Amino acid sequence: MNTLLLDKFKEINSISKFKDHFDIRKAAYISPLPGSSRSLLVKTILEDEKQIVIFLPNRISVDETKVELSELGFDKDLIVFNEFSQKAIQEKITALTKKEKFILLSTYRLLKTKLPNKQELKKNTTILEAGSDITYDELIDYLELLNYSRDKYVGNSGDFSVRGSIIDFWSYSEKLPCRVEFDGDFLESIRNFDPESQRSSGRVESVSLAPNISESEEVLGSTIFDYLNNSIVFADKFELQNICQKKKENVETETFETEIDAELKEEIFDDHTEVEEDSSEDEGCDNNTPGYDELLSQKVRWIIEEKISENNNRFDFRLSEAPVINSNFDLLFRTLTEYSDKDYQIIITAENELRTKRLADLLIDFKSELAELIDHGKIRIIDSPIKDGFISKSDKRLSLPTTRYSTNHTVQRFLPSQSIKNLR
Repeated sequence: MNTLLLDKFKEINSISKFKDHFDIRKAAYISPLPGSSRSLLVKTILEDEKQIVIFLPNRISVDETKVELSELGFDKDLIVFNEFSQKAIQEKITALTKKEKFILLSTYRLLKTKLPNKQELKKNTTILEAGSDITYDELIDYLELLNYSRDKYVGNSGDFSVRGSIIDFWSYSEKLPCRVEFDGDFLESIRNFDPESQRSSGRVESVSLAPNISESEEVLGSTIFDYLNNSIVFADKFELQNICQKKKENVETETFETEIDAELKEEIFDDHTEVEEDSSEDEGCDNNTPGYDELLSQKVRWIIEEKISENNNRFDFRLSEAPVINSNFDLLFRTLTEYSDKDYQIIITAENELRTKRLADLLIDFKSELAELIDHGKIRIIDSPIKDGFISKSDKRLSLPTTRYSTNHTVQRFLPSQSIKNLR
């Protein structure tokens, strides 16, 4: 990946100034971080932080940010909450307890999700490593003690199988099943394997083994803050207030419904218009979501984006959204010439070196003026993983992406359909 965009981002005056603000113990209010500037900010000045949490408005944003941060070198540090089944929660929380350094990505739903008691989870989770003291028979006995089901093949969480010196099991706390091989009573190796093909992959240093938390008698009494230690937490003020307001509205609705009798309820509500709620959406959710002030009192370092300044201490990055180009090359040409006439440094990003070269050829062939701007270095085309661009008017920087990342595919931002065919 070309580092030019990151290098230019570091040179933005407001970014370098922010280094003196981000370690404030109380909540730090900042202007919105448009496009991929949040991911670049994490890479620029927060790379040495041990724990970073980024709350995002929806699952698509979570997945897109995951791609960006992975490409920026944080792949091994990422823990992503993009689903909230009890199995997924147990898996992610266990991963969280095993890492000293991590970047946690989640929607705001995590703030109202009940989590396993941290101490009980740690007490009930066993870490197996190659060379561990546990013997072959002891592991089988322990799996049975945890109510794991013995079967011919392991296909679901809570299954285990035994074949000679090999024991396969799928812990409730792990994303993939693992294959443990013994030499007598010596635990020789641990590997993950594909539950569909049953083929094992490379060795892993350790694996966690835990009971199903849904069967545990322990109360789900912890929140995500119980698992954080002096973390930096990115959030949007409106989203935080919104989730707290929903809690208030839920309480008011519950109070109203308990005060009216059944006969009056029939008169007020039309049985034919009732909509059945999706109970799975509320699985693991806690109606006692903290209020806004209570959230801010948690022992973390908040960095709160505030669209409209309501705080005299709000730090202004002076960044704004990049213009939307879509598939209009004429609009792209006008945008590039307009900003180059204002002496902006323009960086256009593509997803890889091949598309970078082909995009440059397309622009050069489209207008001779663009060819001249590229030749003189006023427009730079590089490979970079950003999903959305941004503008720094004070430093005269403009970044424009050609692609937008999504979960399963890449969507072209402004390459014309005919040009895309030519690229293939």
